[in-house]
Amino acid sequence: MQLFGRPQTAGGYIPFMNRTTVWYRKLDWWIVLVLAVALAIRIAYLIYYRSLPDWSLLKMDHWYHHHWAQSLAGGNILGDTTYFRAPLYAYCLGALYAVFGDSLWVGRLFGLPMGLASILLVYLIGKRTFGRTAGIVAASLQAVYPINMYFEGELLLDPLFSLLLLGALYQLLRWQAMKAVRNLALTSVLLGLAAITRPTTLVLAAMLIVWLVATRTSLRTRIVNVLVVVCGLAVVILPIFVRNLVVAGDPVLIASQGGINLYIGNNGAADGASSILPEPLGHTWRLRDITYIAEQTEGRTLKPGEISSYWQRRALDWILSNPMDAARLYARKLWLSIGNREISNNRNISAFFSSIPYLKYFPFGFAVLLGLAVTDAIMTWRTRFEVRVIVAVIACLLLVNAAFFVNSRFRQPIIPLLILLASAAVAYIPSAWRTRKSAFRAAGVGLLACILSLAPIVSLTAGVNIQPFLSRALSAYGDGDIRGSLAFARQALQLNDSFPEVNLTIGVCFFRMQSPDSARYYFNREIALFPNRPKAYTNLGSLFLVNGQFAESRKALEKARSLQPYDENAGMLWIRALARDSTISDAEVLAAVQSVLLSVNDDPSVVHEAAAALAQRGRLSEAASVLNRGLAMKRPPIEMDDFAFERDFSNSPERFARRMARLNALLGYVCGLQRDYDGAIRASRAAIAQDPANSDAYVNLASGLLSRGNIAEADSVLTATLSRFPDNRQAKELRSRFQK
Repeated sequence: MQLFGRPQTAGGYIPFMNRTTVWYRKLDWWIVLVLAVALAIRIAYLIYYRSLPDWSLLKMDHWYHHHWAQSLAGGNILGDTTYFRAPLYAYCLGALYAVFGDSLWVGRLFGLPMGLASILLVYLIGKRTFGRTAGIVAASLQAVYPINMYFEGELLLDPLFSLLLLGALYQLLRWQAMKAVRNLALTSVLLGLAAITRPTTLVLAAMLIVWLVATRTSLRTRIVNVLVVVCGLAVVILPIFVRNLVVAGDPVLIASQGGINLYIGNNGAADGASSILPEPLGHTWRLRDITYIAEQTEGRTLKPGEISSYWQRRALDWILSNPMDAARLYARKLWLSIGNREISNNRNISAFFSSIPYLKYFPFGFAVLLGLAVTDAIMTWRTRFEVRVIVAVIACLLLVNAAFFVNSRFRQPIIPLLILLASAAVAYIPSAWRTRKSAFRAAGVGLLACILSLAPIVSLTAGVNIQPFLSRALSAYGDGDIRGSLAFARQALQLNDSFPEVNLTIGVCFFRMQSPDSARYYFNREIALFPNRPKAYTNLGSLFLVNGQFAESRKALEKARSLQPYDENAGMLWIRALARDSTISDAEVLAAVQSVLLSVNDDPSVVHEAAAALAQRGRLSEAASVLNRGLAMKRPPIEMDDFAFERDFSNSPERFARRMARLNALLGYVCGLQRDYDGAIRASRAAIAQDPANSDAYVNLASGLLSRGNIAEADSVLTATLSRFPDNRQAKELRSRFQK
């Protein structure tokens, strides 16, 4: 009997040091060194990144993952409706938030262990397929390649997806070599996990099943293998399907995003690299937009899965009606998928890389990887099954992604696969000299692939360049840096002065800077360019309202609401414009309130505006009715909430509670005016419980207690109010009246 590859001692006992020595000798210390260097580089990168303003400038998808993870960490495990996006990444991030808190450091560090695990898997696959040298080279490239490090530091699912695919590939290659059922089972489970991270993985799973059916083995073996794969996938995916069915009554396998993504990539306005829809939606479409259009067309309320099916049909209808345009668009997306330029929807990756020395001066990019990978694939295609599998996975991912729309995120999973092939080409250079003719032929094709990747065959549309500036402008605006926001918007204007929302953003900045003439000029310019977009009309209506031009304000706001009746801002401003105009009757205001609330699904902010307008006109019972209607509203499902994609997530548990507290505080005030002091006290207490920082609730509570004759309790509330809000004028006046 032998242990650890060495014979036992005469006494049958192996000393501890001998076992340690064997373990030490078996370990490949080169990969340990590579992992250590990779860890050091990534930590240094994150520390440097933290010093940049970009650190806190999360984008739409980042915010969505962040807020969804916060909701999960807060205990909303099952959620409230169909998953719009595949859930695995958000659940992993939510688990980390629950344990370590929800700081950006936690979210960005999440990618670090995934990156290190991917490096290790690249080494293991490379060593198994091409030998140790190629494995070390591949791991080294994976460790230092810039785009890997970049995405690992973002709150995005791509590093997790890449890791799961690499794990599935490694287990598949092990199964092919040993035919152990456990390896095939692990392959299918990992593919299932990848599918609930990005559902397009199901195409790879289908390819695997077809291949297993087509293999030259006994019928029994093929049946067993297929059953193993199907069961492994079902173990992971079936619970997601059941959850969607139980929670939402919606038979969606994983997520409902697929239909709209397919339409984004296949419509008359699509450019292949932007999440753009035909006008008037453009780049700024929201979930409510696509829901409203689908429901208006179908004439009924739709579930998320039905909305997805509607947009899928729209995409397929466009493809069938415009086959040549669809083919050209698909070819464009394929080329963009292998182009050397890194593409992002809402951040200029090249500009970001130029701000970090390591990323800026890295010596080569995607084109070199592609050229070397093609070289190795041609040289080893016939002799290595593993190469054929890797090439098939790369081709499948590229072809499937091009059916939707493409950018650097979506091609990220093929980077480690290209690195594996490229590293083999580098490792084979010494031995390739013996087969010079075939090596030169393969290298020539690889060089052509590299040149094709570098060639400016397809130009990017303006949106790819301008969107990052608009994102920075909106972020600066949210921080209160109006002049900084204006500067970014003007940079976008210089690139394209007719791009959607560039003029609008400049106008909003001038509005905040109290330059109404300039603001009006840019709002009108936006309207002239995009007459069917509602935002400029809404802002123009707000500008007229501030100036007391009620008729002009109503006209602009009515136009905005005709284009987008479910918009909260247009609804609130329209109610305000009507309520402040003394020529408008109470009946007209009340009718407007009912119309707006129905359109916006009783949004708490609109409810507050409506109730305040009615209360100012003395319609107290109607105001109380509206407030009670708003207080009955539940928080919208985060899975389909547009506001979850924004930094200031107004429907987060904390913010939603504050919004409901405003309703209760106003209800307390209205009840007090109606001499319903018990109702005033009850509503005010509820407001304080929801938001202890709501000063109006304390004042209303004290006033209600005074009116009820509860002098001591009212005095205690006023004392606490002035302690918490020492500059509150209403509390001071109430105290002075109380003291008299």
